[in-house]
Amino acid sequence: MAQSQQISVTNRYVIQDKHFSSDDKYVITDEAGNIHYKVDSTLFILGDKLILSDAAGTEIIQIRQENLHFHQTYNIFSIRRDEQETRLASIKRTGLPGQHKLEISAVNGNYIMEKRGSIFSQEFTLKKDDNIIAIVTKDTAPSKNTFWVDISNSAEELHAFILALVIVLSCAQRLPGNPLSTPHQGNVKA
Repeated sequence: MAQSQQISVTNRYVIQDKHFSSDDKYVITDEAGNIHYKVDSTLFILGDKLILSDAAGTEIIQIRQENLHFHQTYNIFSIRRDEQETRLASIKRTGLPGQHKLEISAVNGNYIMEKRGSIFSQEFTLKKDDNIIAIVTKDTAPSKNTFWVDISNSAEELHAFILALVIVLSCAQRLPGNPLSTPHQGNVKA
């Protein structure tokens, strides 16, 4: 993989979308298969909510899809029990279909996640201040929705936040109207 030229030492995570799972929508592991995070979904009338929890089940991040915007828009919130809910970032999908460019306005700065290479590429970079802090690679098999995420050890950002951005990328890539690819196919709670 070419990321060794871009990122020196990394932490690698694997994000698996569990389309038909009865418990978790996404499972996030390390390369050895140890679970670090799980993502569950909640269906609401005006947008989906995804909850990212650590391996112990503590809810830490909420992702909300906003439906009443020209561009696909998502918000990420910190939802730790001992703190008040805090918006961490607003994410907007921009560009032409197939480009999958995300503009991220976060409390700690602005980020861009965009496709590397051609329109057929399945590799994305996450940049902050023109520095690559993560490289995301999507499995090209049509039956899988797996992402490998390499996060630079020098990145000051919380890994859970970066992984939540990749979940947003996964949701933003889905085709509207396809019932098999809506963000709430996992454990749906009304």
